[in-house]
Amino acid sequence: MPAPSKTIARLAVKFVEFQGKRLLGDQFAAEVLNTFAETVGDDAAAKLAAFFDQGERAEQLLAAFQAADDCLAAKSDAYAQLIRSKPLARIESLEKLATALPDALDHTRLLDALRRQFLQDWQGQLTDAQAADAANAYTDCLIRAFALKFGNDLPLLIRIVEKLDHLISTTDETLERVKRIETTVTAVHVWQRPSAPRADPGFVGRAKEREDVRALLAPGTRAAITATVHGTPGVGKTWLARQLAAQLDSEFPGGVLFQFLGSTHRRADLCAPILDDWSKRAGYPLARDEHLSSDQVRDWLDGHGPLLVVLDDVWDAAGIKPLLDAAPRDASILLTTRKSRLAREASNKVYALDILTLDDALDLLRARMDNVTDADAPLLGELAGHLGRHAQALDIAGKNLSRWQKSRWKEKVTALGRLVRAGEAFGELPFPGEEERVSEVEAALKFSYDEMDERAQTRFRALGAFAPDASFRTEFAAALWKCPNDEALGLLTDFCERGLLSAQEHERWQQHLILHAYALALLRRAGEEDATRRAHAETFLSAMREMDDKQVYYRMLPDYAQLRHAFEWAVEHDLGIAQGIAANGANLQSQFNLVRDSDAWSLRLLELARQAKDEQVLAQALLTRGNILSDLANLPGEDRAARLRESLAAYDEALRFRRPDTAPLDYAMTQGNLAILFAELADMPGEDQHARLREALRCAVTALGWFEKSQHAPYVQQARGLLEHLRQKCGDLFPALWAELNIGALPAWLQKQ
Repeated sequence: MPAPSKTIARLAVKFVEFQGKRLLGDQFAAEVLNTFAETVGDDAAAKLAAFFDQGERAEQLLAAFQAADDCLAAKSDAYAQLIRSKPLARIESLEKLATALPDALDHTRLLDALRRQFLQDWQGQLTDAQAADAANAYTDCLIRAFALKFGNDLPLLIRIVEKLDHLISTTDETLERVKRIETTVTAVHVWQRPSAPRADPGFVGRAKEREDVRALLAPGTRAAITATVHGTPGVGKTWLARQLAAQLDSEFPGGVLFQFLGSTHRRADLCAPILDDWSKRAGYPLARDEHLSSDQVRDWLDGHGPLLVVLDDVWDAAGIKPLLDAAPRDASILLTTRKSRLAREASNKVYALDILTLDDALDLLRARMDNVTDADAPLLGELAGHLGRHAQALDIAGKNLSRWQKSRWKEKVTALGRLVRAGEAFGELPFPGEEERVSEVEAALKFSYDEMDERAQTRFRALGAFAPDASFRTEFAAALWKCPNDEALGLLTDFCERGLLSAQEHERWQQHLILHAYALALLRRAGEEDATRRAHAETFLSAMREMDDKQVYYRMLPDYAQLRHAFEWAVEHDLGIAQGIAANGANLQSQFNLVRDSDAWSLRLLELARQAKDEQVLAQALLTRGNILSDLANLPGEDRAARLRESLAAYDEALRFRRPDTAPLDYAMTQGNLAILFAELADMPGEDQHARLREALRCAVTALGWFEKSQHAPYVQQARGLLEHLRQKCGDLFPALWAELNIGALPAWLQKQ
């Protein structure tokens, strides 16, 4: 192999910079490179070049290009021969590519340079479109190869730099960011292959439908094949999707990402927690308050083999766009929806799932009923006819019929048929939401409901207070029903055996949307909705407060839909509960990219608080709004300076009511928030940095003073930590700023810092 050239080293440096920017953002990558330059004493890029210019490193660099060559050749028959004849790993070709790359390497320029190189090396053999496709494929292979080849060497370089004496004087924040680089690079190649949902042992029939949809989902295609299964409620879309996911898992090397969405998932911003989960699964170590875009998530999901992405129960096209954008090019996507128009608009292949065939309907009933013989086939056929071969109605009716002695089956089937034909069942229920009444399901449900004792009926109705299309834990049902967990577990199991509830993974339960609609309608007819919704809201406020106090708020993420449902009721009926949910849920929302909900909640609370004309309520709403505005300032696309100034105005107004003589701890906390805010404003263009830092120090000292008077040790420690942070941030300005405050000598504990 020829000796490595400076050109190769330069190219290595550019790829390192590109990888850093892609993973961490331009501002962060620049800061780390500047830190390298300051601590080493020379240009950071030159030092990196010297590192890679060693023979062993150059061989690894070339090996990375060779790995990309091999990967592309293996993946694409169309380009395999070309890659073998003129691989980019050859020195002369690599030098030409390095020369063609601009100084500022980004993804677009890299693709363009590779495309030009393909066209130049294989003149007349590739069209522009083919060269673009090859460049896309090669870029993905090359970046992953670099990560794998240098995953151990880049952290080694960082550790060497960390040990330099000069770095000891830098801030803790910079040290943390350097460690962050190491964590990120070493985690690039970690892939946690998702597991498909388990096959439902109770699933029967649908053999033809499974084969028809399966034919639409062949993996490894260049363009994603999108198949959409749509149909009316309860005909088995989710069942079919879960069975297909379990069945096809081995055919998709990348695995199966199965995501239930439901009727409450209608906004693009609600995809953010899902994207976070996908990022972590792909090996990206998300830090607190860090989130990746759809494009970034797609980069991380790509390269592990074709994926099957299942988006179950889609209600709005806008609510899935970020997820579709995050799917790799070779992924297959399966949507399920009950909306035909959405199905057509969101996919290029639509499969309309119909009611069960007679044979499948009979198989379903046989699976749900005990002691069935061939002699029962006519009666089962009659039942299937009464219920229109509707899968959900048959599921409930079959389980219910199985509870009766066989001698009563004929009587029950006849009565159920009469009820369906009459179309009366529960009578005129005040039906909620967008769901349409389904007479077959209503009749089957009434048969099962009427068999319950009064207490079980009351508790079934209470399930209507939970969020639609959202699961819940046994303990929350127990709290709502005011009974022990074991008792709740027994009744939930009974509901499940009646077909009125489904058991989910991780000991959770979920009610089908149409059954939830009936439960809520029954709750309203009984005049119990307000009291039960209040109990639901109080239950989830209590749980959220406990988890937030213990700093394990992340445990409530699976129940966030319930928390949001509780807030929506409380904001119309009990402002105190609503404020409690918003305040205790703020950390959860901030951590899991749900700040848009925080924004909407805080605005609504502030509007209602102004109408209430209660100073304490208004003060709390203003503080909540100020906190949320600070979080919003960190979101992409936001005017950071404007949001921080809005936050400042909210805190200032809150201080009209949070006075030191009436609410000293609240006053001190607000001063601490202001200190952080002033420090952030000091970095904004057009701000008087000196004045803002002085105000930050003044607020921090004020907060510390009141906390010390309260003798609350944790708060005192936090306030001291804030002052230490501000001292580091102020740097050489600190002595002058402290003197301007005219508050006496520097405390002894701060002099030691």
